Amino acid sequence: MAATSALGDLGDEAQLERVRPLASEPLDEDEDDELKAAALRILWPDVIGVEELVASLTEPKREHLIGGYRMFLASELVDGLETGHLAPMLRWASGVPVSHFGTDELSTLREEIFVMAWPAIVSDEDIREAFLDALEPLLRENVNLLSHSTLTDHPEVFVEQAGRRSLVEGLIPLMATGELTLVNVLFAAPRLLAADDVDWLLEQLRAARGTELERPLAELIDRLPVLGGSELAILEALGESSVLDQLSGPRFEPVEIDSPIAEEMRKFHVVRIEATVEEDDEPEPDLNIPGRVKSALDDFEGGDRAGFWVATKWMEINERRHREYLISDLTALTGWSLIGDVDRQRLLDFAPSYLREGGAEPERWLRQQKVFWPAWAGYRALRLLANRDQVQFAQLPDSVWESWGAVIVGWFRDATVGSDETTFNDWMLHHLFSRAPQEGADRFAELLDRDLRAARTLFSLKLVERVWAPELEEVILRRAMRSRRDPDRRAELLRTLVANGSITGLEHARRLVVPGALAGGPGRRALAVKVAMVLLEQRGAAEWERIWRLMQDDVDFGRDLVLRLAEREVQIAANLPAAVAAKLYLWVEEQFPSAEDPQVEGVHGPSPREQIGTWRWRIIGVIAAQGTREAVDTLARLAGMFPKMIGIKRYQHDAEEIFERSEWEPPRPRDVLMLSEDGRRRYVRSDRELREVLIFGLKRCQEKLQGQEGVVSLLWDSKPLRPKRERQVALWLADRLKEDLAGQGIFVGRELEIKANPAGYMGESVDIVCEAVAGERVEGSPIVRVVIELKCCWHGDLDKAMKEQLVDRYLDGDHRQGIYVVAHFDSPDWDASDSVNCRRCRRRDFQASRDFFAQQAETVSADGTAEVSAFVLDCSL
Repeated sequence: MAATSALGDLGDEAQLERVRPLASEPLDEDEDDELKAAALRILWPDVIGVEELVASLTEPKREHLIGGYRMFLASELVDGLETGHLAPMLRWASGVPVSHFGTDELSTLREEIFVMAWPAIVSDEDIREAFLDALEPLLRENVNLLSHSTLTDHPEVFVEQAGRRSLVEGLIPLMATGELTLVNVLFAAPRLLAADDVDWLLEQLRAARGTELERPLAELIDRLPVLGGSELAILEALGESSVLDQLSGPRFEPVEIDSPIAEEMRKFHVVRIEATVEEDDEPEPDLNIPGRVKSALDDFEGGDRAGFWVATKWMEINERRHREYLISDLTALTGWSLIGDVDRQRLLDFAPSYLREGGAEPERWLRQQKVFWPAWAGYRALRLLANRDQVQFAQLPDSVWESWGAVIVGWFRDATVGSDETTFNDWMLHHLFSRAPQEGADRFAELLDRDLRAARTLFSLKLVERVWAPELEEVILRRAMRSRRDPDRRAELLRTLVANGSITGLEHARRLVVPGALAGGPGRRALAVKVAMVLLEQRGAAEWERIWRLMQDDVDFGRDLVLRLAEREVQIAANLPAAVAAKLYLWVEEQFPSAEDPQVEGVHGPSPREQIGTWRWRIIGVIAAQGTREAVDTLARLAGMFPKMIGIKRYQHDAEEIFERSEWEPPRPRDVLMLSEDGRRRYVRSDRELREVLIFGLKRCQEKLQGQEGVVSLLWDSKPLRPKRERQVALWLADRLKEDLAGQGIFVGRELEIKANPAGYMGESVDIVCEAVAGERVEGSPIVRVVIELKCCWHGDLDKAMKEQLVDRYLDGDHRQGIYVVAHFDSPDWDASDSVNCRRCRRRDFQASRDFFAQQAETVSADGTAEVSAFVLDCSL
């Protein structure tokens, strides 16, 4: 990208032409649109024209990335626009999806173009026609033409009378052909018509008599009183248009209360109320909320069903005159504290009839994802009954749940799991799928399809994180099985199915991750990678073996999978046993060697290769966090394989601490007292702790040998002077340890069978086995054990026995702690006839022996299979 920018700074026209394809042609490697952004900055507006610009405008590839491309759309593109560019940009805007989202720069750009083009609506016919093309899809879907923030910044747009009328004049033919409806035009937001437009519309009607435009004009005039238009002007115009006479005439004549005309008038009265309340959204100096709520409830009691939702809407205005429209609990709204007990009870009493007599009318708001107060009032009524009158709530018929299912599914949930709104909505969804499951599934399908069409994150799936039903499974599965759907969307749908235990969903996911899929085209391979990640993330070890085989058979698939896992920070090792996770680590190390990890410099976004390095290293941390014996041993083996990676050793120590804490039992009070009475005593809970106690015991044996006159001579024969035999030395040492450790719960045995001989003979015996009961000394208490192997300095296998005998033969199974004791003998009066043993012992002096065997113990302990200490016992005279 830096090279591209440099071309813009230094290049001539020929060099700039080389940049052109980066702006217009999609590149797979440009995952963040950064190359596109750099190229467009260079080329617009000096090199490319507006037609080429609009051909380059696409949805940002990464939905939540605020990168260079989004910044270009938000500011630099608009800065380069001139009046001559507006008509082509408006024609481009007509194809932008109607939805408004916080990070939807294309919708925001459309609004910026509306703002720039508004002053030219009346004077430039080309701009006017293109403006109408861009408005049509927004009007058809009944969405706001401008967002709240744009209206706040540009309150002049859609206000000037001549501009509004110019647009309405262009929209009337679309009403005549049925492409737009009366509601689309009359209730556009911001309003395109005002109360004072009635005379202008009547002039247009007189000119259009006998044409196809007469009916849409008459419909607008007939309904303009909703926006404050003069009823008197309409009455005076009767007789000038047969269509207007037909529409408005009955309004000025007696009407039978049960007639179709009366029913139509009642429906329109509701729409008029809605429009009136919308106009009242601008708070007055004195809102008098209690008075307004009482008046609205009086209207409901008098037969006007709209009174209930109007009352709840007034209640949501808080002390700062902001609307709390996302709070469903009426008792938590500011208005609840302002109204009296009588009106609170009336709300509770009226709630059941409001619910039984109406419905959520999802066609008016669900697809557009906007607030619709009559539906909001139904949801609030349900919550009021659930909290205050469980009897009435339980008696609501299934038809009520069918009528209001849309608002339960479509309520704006708080993103915080466990919040009041989310908890209540989860509870309501459970009830909905119990009472009206098909209605719930149908409405959920609408939201899901909306997300799928918008090619964005499937927010609707959040609804089913804690709610599940067979009807939901069918909806999601049907969409997950569509082969032409984007792989990311299919994988997300399958993730939801697998997470909720769908057997059919799991079987379908498995069929997508097979050798045949990897042998298919790029699309099937990409899907296989994404679904494999879902299976590993959701099912862990249950799916590992089959995917592991695919990774080994098809290395490119494995590399793609690791790249994807690293990018999404999905650490599957947490679901694998320690030894299996270590295999994964070694495979990733082989494919992406740590020696080739990029050096991180400065503040920047991590590259894919950096992400892999971080992800690979976290496998070690995940293994350590398991804190099992297997985890400790696995990390010890890895530390031996990679001695220069000191971090693995640190993680090994962390795993040991976790393991030991999990095995630890607190001392009994009497144990604490015994420890305080005798400083020599040790509290033993593990093999390692016992080994440490025995090392202290050996040191005291050494002190006795060399500190008390005559003790060391017990290890020598006097006539002639030579060391006692090795078995006698071992027996003496075992007796001394038993004597030294008496009363501390340490049991010392000699020549114990620890390993069965495969030929059936006596098992191999070791010199000393030390065992202690961990915890209460009762049957079944855990045993801690340490093996002591003793060799006198003349032994032929002295330098090899620590590894070949103690570690390889005696320290297997669950007990891996050992001590290698070397009895070092020397005396100037050593019997000359025993010169062979004497020379062997004098190969190295006492200090050299200590250094040699200490180093050897460290080496044999490094691979983690055992932990050994070396102790050289000075038996010299």
